[in-house]
Amino acid sequence: MTTRLKLLGLVAAPALVAAAVPAAHAANAPQPHATRAAIAGDVLPGLKHNAARTGSVAAGKRISVAISLTPRGGRALDTFVAEVSDPHSSSYGHYLTKQQFGARFGRTDAEIKQLKDYLRAQGLTVGKVHSGNLLVDADGTAAQLEKAFGTKLSTWKDARTGRSFYANDSAPTLPAAIASIVSDVAGLNNRVQLHHQATPHTVSPHNGPGGGYTPAQLKGGYNVSGTYTGSGQKIALLEFDGF
Repeated sequence: MTTRLKLLGLVAAPALVAAAVPAAHAANAPQPHATRAAIAGDVLPGLKHNAARTGSVAAGKRISVAISLTPRGGRALDTFVAEVSDPHSSSYGHYLTKQQFGARFGRTDAEIKQLKDYLRAQGLTVGKVHSGNLLVDADGTAAQLEKAFGTKLSTWKDARTGRSFYANDSAPTLPAAIASIVSDVAGLNNRVQLHHQATPHTVSPHNGPGGGYTPAQLKGGYNVSGTYTGSGQKIALLEFDGF
C-alpha cells in the first residue's frame, strides 16, 4: 500500500507542476483592456450621409494626433474665467502663469503617465506634452491608431464637393479609466469643412447717414499723407493645428 501511494505521488507531482506553470504565466501576462469607453463627438457629423466610403486608409500611413484632456475641477475653470474677466469680481485681472494653470486645472503627472504608457503599448510614438498637462501629441501608423482607439480609418469622398479625405468610421474608444479624462482626439480625420462667417442684414432702402465725411476729408483731418497699401506689414494667423 505504501509503495502504491509513493507511485501515485510521483505521478501526481509533475501534473501539478505542469498545471501551475500556465496559471502563473497567465497571472503575470499583460491583461487586455476589457472595459472601454467612447469619446463622444469625435465622429464627423453626417459622415455616412454626406460622403461615400471609397476604401481603407493604408495600414502604414503615418498620422499625427493631438489628445485633449478635460481640465480638473469640473466647472471650476469656467468659474475662474468668468471671475477673472468680471470687473466687479475680486479676482478680476488676477491671471495665472502657465505653471499655476497646470497645477490648478491640468491633469496630474500620474494621469499623463498612464495615457503615455497606454499609447506606447499600442506602438504609438508620444510627442510633446504641452504646458498645462491638457494636450498630448502622438503619432503612428493608421493600423496602430486603429488599434489604440478601437476604430476603423477609411477613405471617403464628399458628395457635394467631390473632395477626398480620410476619417474614422466610428467614435474612438479608450480604456475607461483613460477615456474619463479625454475630451477629444484631433487628427483622426483630415476633412476640410468651410464655414461662412458673413452675417446677412436687411437693408432699409430709405435709410442713410445724416452726415459724414469723405475719404479725402478724413485723410486731411488726421493729417495723413501718402498712400497706405499695407506693404511691409506683418499679420499672424492663430490656428490650433493643420489637421
